[in-house]
Parts: sequence; C-alpha cells; structure tokens
Amino acid sequence: MFEDANAPRFAYWNFFLDFGPLNLGQLYRFCQIMSNKLRDGRYAGKRIVVWAGANAAQRANSACCMALYSLLYLGMTPEQAWEPFSPIRPPFPPFHDASPCVCPYKLTIPHVISAVQKARECNFFDFDTFNVEEYESFEQVENGDLSWIVQGRFCAFAGPHESRTTTPEGYVTLCPEDYIPHFKRWGVQAVVRLNKPYYAARRFTEAGIAHHHMYYLDGSNAPPSILDTFIRNCEETEGAIAVHCKAGLGRTGTCIGSYIMKHYRFTAAEVIAWLRICRPGSVIGPQQQYLESLQASMWAAGDAYRARHGLPPHGMAELRLPESLRPADDKAAGAAAAAGGAGAGAAAASAKRRADEEACDSHVTDGMAKVTVDDGYRASDRSAAAERAYDGRGGTPGRSYAQMRMAAAGASPADTPGSTRSDASQGDHLRASRAARGRGTPGAGPR
Repeated sequence: MFEDANAPRFAYWNFFLDFGPLNLGQLYRFCQIMSNKLRDGRYAGKRIVVWAGANAAQRANSACCMALYSLLYLGMTPEQAWEPFSPIRPPFPPFHDASPCVCPYKLTIPHVISAVQKARECNFFDFDTFNVEEYESFEQVENGDLSWIVQGRFCAFAGPHESRTTTPEGYVTLCPEDYIPHFKRWGVQAVVRLNKPYYAARRFTEAGIAHHHMYYLDGSNAPPSILDTFIRNCEETEGAIAVHCKAGLGRTGTCIGSYIMKHYRFTAAEVIAWLRICRPGSVIGPQQQYLESLQASMWAAGDAYRARHGLPPHGMAELRLPESLRPADDKAAGAAAAAGGAGAGAAAASAKRRADEEACDSHVTDGMAKVTVDDGYRASDRSAAAERAYDGRGGTPGRSYAQMRMAAAGASPADTPGSTRSDASQGDHLRASRAARGRGTPGAGPR
C-alpha cells in the first residue's frame, strides 16, 4: 500500500472463505496513515495510490477502507462515500461469512459504510480516543480473545475454561480469573454464557460479577425464550456486559446483534457488518438469515420500549440514538456540535491522533520490509510454537487457518461452521481457528 513495495500490507486473516471487512484496528491504522499522507507537504499536488492488485477480495477491502475514510474524515455521507466506487467493473464481491460453504447472504460494502455511520452516530466507537494497541492486544487469544462491540457496554469473548492451559503447540486457554481484573476495571457487571459450562459460575459471582447461563446448541439460532431472557437481563443491567459462547462469534454475535437492532434500530445487515468489523468471524451461516427474520420484530419492540423507558442502560458509555430516531432539536444540536468540533477535549484528541498517525506512518519510513498489520498478530509477537507451525515444522503448507486451529482444539475436520453440531465441535473449531491467526497465508487487504 502507498508509494513503495516496503509499505505496510493490511491483511485479513480468514477462518474459511471469509475475506473481510478489515477489523476496527486496521481501519484505524489505515485512516491514520491516510491522514498523515494528506497532510504531508511532500505529497502536495500528488495522488496517493492505494494498491490492491487484481484480486477481487483485496479490491473490495481497499475500496471499503477508502470509502470509510471518506465517511469518517472527509465529512461525506454514506452515499457520497460509496459513489466513486459504485460504477467500477467488475463489481466488488459481497463479503462472505466465516464458513467453507456457499454464502447466500450478500453483505456489501454499502452495508459496511452504513453500519459504521450508524455506529458513529450512536457513539459505539470514537477514533479520537480509540486505543488501537489495547484493541489489538486483547484480540489475541493469549490475552483474552476479547473484543468490544459497543465500547463500555458490550464485549464479546471466547469462553473461559476451568483452568489456564498452554498446549505443546503454544495454544492458550484462559480461566475466569484471567478476565476478572479487566472486567472490574471496565465496569463489567454481568457475564452471559451461551455455551455448555466449562467453568463454575461462582468464579465470577464470588468476584461480584453477576453470571447468567443461557445455553443453546452451537451453530444454531437462539430459541425465543432464551433471546427474550438475554435482552431482558441486558436491559436490567446498568453496567457493561461480557458475553461469550465457545468461540465468542456465532451465538455471541447473534444475541448482541439482536439487542442492537432492538435498541439502536440497526438493520440486520448493518449489525452483521458492525459485529464483523469489531470481531471478525461473527455471525455464521443461517444466523445471518435469522437476524434478518428478527429485524421487524426487534424494531417494533424497540419502539415500544423507548416509548415507555427511553434509552436502555448504557454502562460506562455515553450512547445515543441514531439520527433517524432523534428528536429534531437533538439532530440540530448534534449537527452544530459536529460543525463546531469536539470542544475542550478536541486539542487532546487531536494530539493523540497525531501521535498515532506518526506511529502508524513509521511503518512506512523505518526501513522495515513488508511490515504486516494483521489483526494485531504481528510476527514479533508470535510465539516460537506459532512460528514453527508457520514455517512448516508444525503445520502443512497450504493448510487453512481453520484446519490448523481445529487441530489445536482436537476437533474433527468434518466439524465445520454453518451447521448445527455439538457445542464442542464448531466452537472448538472456530476458537482454534482464531488462535492460529497469523500462522499461514493471509487473505485479502489493500497494499
């Protein structure tokens, strides 16, 4: 990407046939580099080229990043951000779920743009205060495999185990005590478990964190009674909520997504896109159509709830309704605030952005060859076991991440996402797949 062959490559590390969109940390780094280039006097009057080659998946991720930069930093509407890319032929492929099967659900770049716009309106994230190093650190399996979906309100994570273990291959499983200090710091008041129990709930409750067990079959859709209970418990919890299943992707994403549709009026496609930006691999197979089937009922339930109660609890976040649901006075105030800047905190936020931009840009100028920003799993952070797996001594060339992760978890190759299987099969498959990120050939991203 950018002006020479040694520039960073933003790579998507796939589970199966998924190839994007790039995650929130990568989008942040892309935006900081772009901002720095556009301010650099050396490039005045010149074009900045984002090179993706002829690969369709790389083209899609490149276009998506550029459109999102236009949305977030150039003040464009979603329609304006997409307009330059709309006539390009061949058209960009829709994004695929994290499965090896044909994906009939068409998640497009405009869906992603709309999702980011709505997430910004609702204050789900703020790049002025975004901590990219923390995001990338906690995404690593050995550091928690944890991702904030709504900063300060909902985090998704892989299910803990009874004890902390490290396999001979270097794969790590964590226990509740590994999460409790972070949860306390973040104001997490409740943990929701959607998979079979692999630890005692009292490990959290004795630490003062409520625990709700709501098991249903891995790879399936939540029964109405469980989904209703999940949403009601979240509505009754004032603080942040941490949700997990086996891998923290399918059931976890589906339940959190349903809540977001109800209370913030995301479309199903928007919430799927946002979940995958925050936590790649979320919502798998028929869970996509399931969210589509819930959209109308979630919207109606949300309208009824807001008429009685207003916004639900928002944890440590200052969440807002999307502009389409705000009163006219609130819309005008929001527009004025946007036009006038962020007020007293703007200077500090700007200084942070500038420091981050310079740090990101150093990847281009420090002489490092082909530095990869790959979901935070950089080569310098990989364990020796991971490197052995990558160079062939611990793995087979051409093996997919999912196969390597399956082997680490002891799952059968027949256990594939998108099908309803035992809790240990698909969840182990995806969890092991997530653990092996960065140990093979990356998928698609702009260069």
